[in-house]
Formats: sequence, structure tokens, C-alpha cells
Amino acid sequence: MNQALRDRLLKDPAGVLAEHGIAVPAGIKVNTVADTADTHTLTLPPFVGTDLSNKSLDSATAAASTWECTTCTAICAGSLASLTCVGNT
Repeated sequence: MNQALRDRLLKDPAGVLAEHGIAVPAGIKVNTVADTADTHTLTLPPFVGTDLSNKSLDSATAAASTWECTTCTAICAGSLASLTCVGNT
């Protein structure tokens, strides 16, 4: 990812997403975190309730919006960085 795009994603993630046709609904905040060589971010979805059964988790994730990159490492799978990593392996 080029440095200018990286800087813009850190400063205005919703704006950059909108430029690429991804609308962020009103009232939703998008946080961008810059990982380092020795620190990676693990993001957890919102937890509502107390049911952690496979059926409940499958149901919750079926409705989730997640991007998966098939060309990058498992570290970035599902992250916004994976939107731009095609061909960067």
C-alpha cells in the first residue's frame, strides 16, 4: 500500500472507503490501526448476550460484513488492508 493512501486511511477511513464505493452508515465509526513489524491488532466483533454456542456464532457471523484476502497472509485476512493487497504478496 502506498504511503499516501496509508496516511489517508489513518486520518479519514470512512472518506477513503467512500471513494472506493464502500458506504459507511451514519452513526458508525471506522477505526484504522497501523500495525508494526512486531505488533499486530486483533479485532473482536461486538459481543451481545451470553450464548457462545456454534449455532449462535454461525448466525452472528453470517450477517457480518467481512472482507477476506486470498493472496495475503493470515495476519491481514479480513482487514481493510486486504482490500488493497491483491498482487502485493
